[in-house]
Amino acid sequence: MPAISVTATSQTKSLYKTRVTARDHSVISDVPVKYKGADKGMTPHEMLLGALAACTAMTIEAYAVKKKWSLTSVEVTVTETQIATAQEKGPAVKKPHMAIVVKVFGELTAEQVNELQTLATCPIHKLLEEDKVITKTCTLATKA
Repeated sequence: MPAISVTATSQTKSLYKTRVTARDHSVISDVPVKYKGADKGMTPHEMLLGALAACTAMTIEAYAVKKKWSLTSVEVTVTETQIATAQEKGPAVKKPHMAIVVKVFGELTAEQVNELQTLATCPIHKLLEEDKVITKTCTLATKA
């Protein structure tokens, strides 16, 4: 898979408002007013959950198209909550739990819906579940 690059540029005149750009596309990310943002876009957290929802929908759609099934649309909702996880020693630890609810529309059999359920693990789902290495560098840059 080729490298994928996304750039986020803050808009310092508007606290937290950030333009996120990939290829020739951009969206605004922000935080709600109660956190001193302007609520001009989804929070980064919402964008992450949205990426999982969109990728799941696209994966299901692509599979149905390949199979030539009568799928008319897919609706995916991802809800994150915290759940307590028992530890061998010490108190339970709260961990994020992402519940994915998929609704498929069209003229599909129960068998087709079950097959879509089985393979609804999209690339973003796999990325979030697998071990990863994240590195970060910070440099002082000057505008040209």
